Amino acid sequence: MEFKNYDIKISIDDVNRKFTGRETVRLSASNEEILLNAVDLDIYFIRINGKDVEFKVLKDEEEIRISGKFDGDLTLETEFSGSIQDILMGLYFSQTSSGDFYTTQFESTGARRVFPCMDNPGYKAEFSLTLAISKDLNAISNMPVESEKAEGESKIVAFQKTPRMSTYLLYIGVGKLDERSEKFNDVDLIIAAPKGHLGEVELPFQFAKDSIRHFEEYFGIKYVLPKMHLISVPDFGAGAMENWGAITFREVLLNVSPSTSALIKRTIAEVISHEIAHQWFGNLVTMKWWNDLWLNESFATFMAYKTVDRFHKDWDMWGLFLLSETSGALSGDALKGSHPIDVEVRDPNSVAQIFDEISYGKGGSILRMIESFVGEDNFRDGIRKYLKEHQFGNAVGKDLWSSIASVSDQPVEEIMGAWVKKQGYPVITATRNGDKIHLEQRRFLISGEQTEDLWPIPLTVKNESGVKSVLFKDRSMDIDAEGFMKLNADQTGFYRVNYGDDLFSAVMGKGDNLTGLDKWGLANDLYSFLSAGRISVDDYFDRIAAFLEDVDPIVAESVAGQLLSLHLIIPENRRLKDIADMFFRKQLERIGEKKDGEKDRISILRGTLSNAYAVINEDYAKQLAPLFKKFEETDPDLRSAISASFAISSNELGTLAEKLKAMKSDEDRIKIIGAMGWLSGKNRYDGVMELIENNTIKKQDMIRFFMSAAMNPAGRDFMLENYEKMADEMNRYFVGTGYTGMIIEATLPYLGLRNYSLTREIAEKVRQPETEKGVQKGLELLEVYARIRKGSGQ
Repeated sequence: MEFKNYDIKISIDDVNRKFTGRETVRLSASNEEILLNAVDLDIYFIRINGKDVEFKVLKDEEEIRISGKFDGDLTLETEFSGSIQDILMGLYFSQTSSGDFYTTQFESTGARRVFPCMDNPGYKAEFSLTLAISKDLNAISNMPVESEKAEGESKIVAFQKTPRMSTYLLYIGVGKLDERSEKFNDVDLIIAAPKGHLGEVELPFQFAKDSIRHFEEYFGIKYVLPKMHLISVPDFGAGAMENWGAITFREVLLNVSPSTSALIKRTIAEVISHEIAHQWFGNLVTMKWWNDLWLNESFATFMAYKTVDRFHKDWDMWGLFLLSETSGALSGDALKGSHPIDVEVRDPNSVAQIFDEISYGKGGSILRMIESFVGEDNFRDGIRKYLKEHQFGNAVGKDLWSSIASVSDQPVEEIMGAWVKKQGYPVITATRNGDKIHLEQRRFLISGEQTEDLWPIPLTVKNESGVKSVLFKDRSMDIDAEGFMKLNADQTGFYRVNYGDDLFSAVMGKGDNLTGLDKWGLANDLYSFLSAGRISVDDYFDRIAAFLEDVDPIVAESVAGQLLSLHLIIPENRRLKDIADMFFRKQLERIGEKKDGEKDRISILRGTLSNAYAVINEDYAKQLAPLFKKFEETDPDLRSAISASFAISSNELGTLAEKLKAMKSDEDRIKIIGAMGWLSGKNRYDGVMELIENNTIKKQDMIRFFMSAAMNPAGRDFMLENYEKMADEMNRYFVGTGYTGMIIEATLPYLGLRNYSLTREIAEKVRQPETEKGVQKGLELLEVYARIRKGSGQ
């Protein structure tokens, strides 16, 4: 069956928050049934080639089944209606100071909430969209406006026809808007926001231009649409969404202001680049089915860092890639509850659960590994070949590997078949044996279990004469010890290395010749080995000592995160307290106060260290807390630490709430919301829940409070008492996004430290198809935390 064109006319009733629609679908069939997807729509009739047909709406299956079989070219007509809700999926409303803003989020299965369709990425079609809206409102869609005319109190806005694309990429935005536009490479580049919500546009424009310029050069294909909107959405379940020609962002990820920190400025650049990468990789060429979601997300992730690194070398984007993408992927994929990159997807609930660290971080890390293996030029040329062969169509993972393999003449398909289809990754044990180093690979599981899995590992060996690459396919192998410095040069490989004691000392003795990326890998591996029970708490403390005075920001950030995590698990450990105090005090003294013209990486590091140390050391929190009185005048990168310090020291919800209401910047607001989780006392937490219920805290931001309250030992009883309510709220507003499972995975382990048996009981109560993976992984991590506590004598 082929869907050729959707001609959709939707009328938006902004008084009653409803919509009605009529569509004509042109398709062809070969003596087969016609199924359409629909959710929460009233369907009034369906006609095929002008004749009414019988149909059934199957609510549980989210389908409309039309009676009979059909053959040849067909014209399907239908009328329908639905409600505009406040859940952050489908067509929903977001309240602003200028009135409701109506916006859509269709990935992965939201289009069926707005119009009947074959809501499957493999069924591409052209879309002709017409909207009937109130005459004082504006409208945005994927293509430029073709015509606009008044009709009583309404206006009819028709948009140009789209190229062939998947349903999840269609966009509708309606409201009172502010816009700024520039012409770039014959493309109308437009930044839009609800009236009064538009930030400074110079940086977002520059980040977008840099990305378009780079991708057109790198892919060898021009951006194919006549315009590109970057749209700021006030309440948004996802961080951003790559709708073709109409990209949407949370306000914090697009709106720049004097309150924008260096951390968020860097994040904005990466997210804009990520979504623009999708205009080629995901939109122009789309996966056939959601099992290949990683083709979209892994590639956009990898290319975003690569692009921003080209224009902002001072940001150390590959260091950030390890911290933000590889680290989480290594941690998540060490759990039995993980999944392969290419995973079977049967239904909408399954789709939502794979928007995770595997599809983004692991996939992106594997692409980095393959690029290192075949070389940058071969990798780029393989990508170009893939895009040109499949543009405006669909593809599967094998198509990409075949393209890279044909250009590079390397066994890419053999390697990627194992890494993409197989769950988990290896740990290489390296021990000195005379003039050789003996290597042995096993699957790394945080549970400590052993398996017989093997991977074809593109191994890089750093020695005094350079870097040597070899494919490590067997259980074990030996390499020369002479001149050896380290395995996994610059952490391009997705694996861990566990060195024997003597060899670890030898590697650390080469520290002056190791990059920050190398040292990050060594430090990150140490914490994972502690978590897996491969080394004791004291052994961890002995080895991490080598990194405590390292001046590289990514190493210092990694160590800070590890010490904070351990503090939340074993806060009474005396040795941990001493090490943490020494580490944070020396690092903060070395960095000193904010200086004019200092590098963004230093500003970001100061904020990260201060935030962690405020949680660990109440005396330090008391030092920072008075700065909350002049919050707006402080360094934006320090405001998270200042907010948390004030909450910890004062325990004043009222002051935090008043400051929250006064803030115009979403970035400042989420810092204050996160700080509210570090308050203590049921009355205060009840007060925060009221702020969520009355929309003082946006629905998209409730996660910030839930996460910090679970981390806070003083908040864990409240979270346990309200956990089912939290899960229900998350499920309602974040339907189809996978966020509920993510927050369950992140919070359950902390709550189990307060009450192990009750946490396990509650986990079963919130276990549903859409949260299954989150519950499973959260309970696994609970066992890890319990093992660390036991190993430390607590």
